[in-house]
Amino acid sequence: MSNGNEILNDLELEKRIKTMSDRELAEFNVRQTFEISGRCVRHNKRIKALEDGNKAASSITGGITGAVTAIVISIMNYFVNR
Repeated sequence: MSNGNEILNDLELEKRIKTMSDRELAEFNVRQTFEISGRCVRHNKRIKALEDGNKAASSITGGITGAVTAIVISIMNYFVNR
């Protein structure tokens, strides 16, 4: 495996599986499964936090950001076209 955050691509996986003993293959499978289950738990927490977030606050923040951006672009256009 190239590093702990990446799953082997198909070609590397095929090469590696052919050279592994049964025990090494079983251990490899357990490590990969454990890594994926950890990712699922982390992603589940992030998704839940996003879904449960305060939508009103996000909407207000997005509106303010859009208004400020529009003002800045308008000012820039005014001075460029002047």
